[in-house]
Amino acid sequence: MIISYKNFSKNNTKYSAKLNFLTKVTIVAKESRMEFNHIEYTPSWWLPNGHLQTIFPTLYLEKKAFPKKTERFELPDGDFMDGVWTNKSSGPTVILLHGLQGSTDSHYINSLMHYIYYETNWNALALNLRGCSHEKQRLFRQYYSGDTEDIKFVLNLIKQRNPNEPVAMVGYSLGGNILLKLFGELKYHNLCETGIAVSPPFDIQATAIKIQHGVNRLYQKIFLDDIKQSIRSKFKSYPDNNVLEKQLEKITSLADLDKKFTAPMHGYQSVAEYYEDCSSKNYLHAIRKPTLVVIAKDDPIICYKQIPNANNLPECITFEVHENGGHVGFMSGTVQEPDFWINKRVMAHLSQYLPLGVHS
Repeated sequence: MIISYKNFSKNNTKYSAKLNFLTKVTIVAKESRMEFNHIEYTPSWWLPNGHLQTIFPTLYLEKKAFPKKTERFELPDGDFMDGVWTNKSSGPTVILLHGLQGSTDSHYINSLMHYIYYETNWNALALNLRGCSHEKQRLFRQYYSGDTEDIKFVLNLIKQRNPNEPVAMVGYSLGGNILLKLFGELKYHNLCETGIAVSPPFDIQATAIKIQHGVNRLYQKIFLDDIKQSIRSKFKSYPDNNVLEKQLEKITSLADLDKKFTAPMHGYQSVAEYYEDCSSKNYLHAIRKPTLVVIAKDDPIICYKQIPNANNLPECITFEVHENGGHVGFMSGTVQEPDFWINKRVMAHLSQYLPLGVHS
């Protein structure tokens, strides 16, 4: 079942299209512009809840090989971000943003880049957010939920290199929150043709609270242990390692990490200021470029108790709320042939805004 915040008149003309890598999709004409409403999603019966939908693709989806090349982006403050490109010489570019403690190696990044390389004439650039590549950072500064400045820098650089080639962006989880905040900040000055946010948090504080309770604490422990290890190994410029270690030992939750570490590390006067500034719900009203948001009600990590009101959303936002799908899960298909459906939804949307979309 899907609840779509896009309301279309019954009198609108409907079309059908079939792409070589997609199942049948419905295209709806509205105000003389063609756009995909949604591709039908049928959750796998053998993954009956959000936890299984979330865990299965992380453990069992095989990594796929494709030609790639790496690039280091030197940032204005003297630090860097590392990126991975599909190895094509030209074409539209799709920038991919991973989630909390993810990287260019994350399964959802890898699978979409594989799709893009073999099924389109586009380039894909997956970014390791600051501190998420394999090398130590130069500065004591990490990525965070509202860190849009690094992405703006890379986006501008890509457009400077290829001013006539369109750019799109896809963000997952925390990367989706960054995308929505970025699009809201840029408004009409956004250099992207379109964007897609998959399982983004809208309220960072509410999500930090949700993950502290019940079985969700297992996800919190995994994230927290990984973040602490990352800080220890990748940020060598901290003035006193003994003090750093004592601070890390006292942190027992993601909310505690935000209060004692993330907020002050990035110049916020309080954790309340950090949550207010970084939560994408405060930027949705300002988005002016076509944007697709896909979430699942049974997401075990993100708090979706209060979903943004449809009446307050700009017309350019297509908001899809599925009953099932977990967190960046959205698995369909059989046990023998599992299908990571979200790739199809993403590719269908992108193909409406990027030329030379799919190979015939």
